[in-house]
Amino acid sequence: MNKIFLSISLAAISLSGSAQSLFTLSQKTTTLSGFSNEQYFEAQIKLTNNAAADSDFSWVKIEESYASAWLYSFCDPANCYDNSTGIPVTKDFVVRPGKHGILKFDIYPTNVAGSGKLKVGVFRKSAPTLVDTITYTISVWNPLSIKAAQQPELTLYPNPANNELRLNYDSKSVYNVELMNLIGNKVKTYSRLQGDERLDIGDLPSGVYILRLYDNGKVVSRRFTKN
Repeated sequence: MNKIFLSISLAAISLSGSAQSLFTLSQKTTTLSGFSNEQYFEAQIKLTNNAAADSDFSWVKIEESYASAWLYSFCDPANCYDNSTGIPVTKDFVVRPGKHGILKFDIYPTNVAGSGKLKVGVFRKSAPTLVDTITYTISVWNPLSIKAAQQPELTLYPNPANNELRLNYDSKSVYNVELMNLIGNKVKTYSRLQGDERLDIGDLPSGVYILRLYDNGKVVSRRFTKN
């Protein structure tokens, strides 16, 4: 397990509520979870610039821990960083007024179970004491473990699909679903789903897509093909 802790002023973090007047985060915590034999897990958090002009933002890495065998990537609106470069301590990016940028974190478990976390602080460079934090928590289980058996199972069928994709989710929770293409663009959204659902995908072009399910802060991803 690799673990890195970096310090940032507690006084600055305590003011995070005031940062909301400058920018808004779609969520501050998210969980990437699933089985170690899955290809990858992905979580995206949207930062919206509430200012009336282009704004320079920075993020700073506060905490980083994950299994040493995992592969990963972290992307801000300007650049992506992965195992080959490592996630730097801090980087800058620009968001236009009223627009949003995506902070995306991917984990490739490579058949290795474990847990981890990435925590970053985000602030506008013109107001560096107003910091908000984002926490990505990772939980990866061996498919044969007791813990894995307790997790709601997500199944997509048929795969490949034509006009309808059936979703079987073994949970009583109300959840939301997004469909993404392979370059990361959201192409469809389905809200307030529960249990088994049928998704109309007849208007999607043929290709490979990622279904991302959001359940109370947990994110589960599956890949499917549209004929």
